[in-house]
Amino acid sequence: RKRDPRYKTYLAQQQTAGTSTPKTSAQNKTAAPRAEYVEQEWQKVEASRQHDDIEWATAEGDDDEEWECVVCGKSFFSQATWDSHERSKKHLKEVERLKREML
Repeated sequence: RKRDPRYKTYLAQQQTAGTSTPKTSAQNKTAAPRAEYVEQEWQKVEASRQHDDIEWATAEGDDDEEWECVVCGKSFFSQATWDSHERSKKHLKEVERLKREML
C-alpha cells in the first residue's frame, strides 16, 4: 500500500526532533500505569476466606438430587414431581403389575 509522501517527511521530522510517533507514545502511556499498579487493601482476599468460599460452592453442587422410578423408568429432578408421580394411577398400576410378576 502506498503512503502519502507527506507522511514520510513527517516521520523523518519526528525522528530528527527526537519525539516518538503518535502510535508509540500512546503505547507508552498505557504501559506506564500497568507497571505502577498496586493491589488495594479491600481487593486482597484472605486465604482462609477464599477456601471457605470454594468449600461452600462445592457443597452447593452436591444438591443436584435426582429421583428415579425404577418401575416406570422415569427420572425426576424435584421432590414435588416425584411425589406427584408416586400418587398417579399409571405408577400404582405398574407397581401392582410388578408385585404380581415377582410372586
